[in-house]
Amino acid sequence: MTIKHALFASCLLSAIACSSAGFAQNIFDLDAPPVGKEAGTLMVRMRAIGVIPLTSSSSISVIGGRVNATAQAAPELDFSYFLTDNIAFELIAATTRHNVSASGTVLGHVDVGSLWALPPTLTVQYHFFPHERFSPYVGAGITL
Repeated sequence: MTIKHALFASCLLSAIACSSAGFAQNIFDLDAPPVGKEAGTLMVRMRAIGVIPLTSSSSISVIGGRVNATAQAAPELDFSYFLTDNIAFELIAATTRHNVSASGTVLGHVDVGSLWALPPTLTVQYHFFPHERFSPYVGAGITL
């Protein structure tokens, strides 16, 4: 396992542990008032994400070969604003740095350089049970 894979796994496990602890505390504490979301509520959350480029089908037409890009784990900040009790807009912000190279070319292995990915994403969400302790939702969005 490389250091990058270990970092990604650590971020992912930390996010799961933190969210699971909060989930367990809320859902099983029957004396606590129900957690609710309503029109006008603004939620701010921090999570861990993984940006994993899919390069398996890449190709380079001029010198042959394929493109390789590293995967990265990073902190992510998001803001959700509830228009109604059930419908919210979420803005997701994160940035990751990736090393890019070309392999299998007529020139051999070529280090292309690095790039920063800043994929701001806007989603719309539908929360099925916004006033319950367990509140699943579905969402869809676009990356700008």
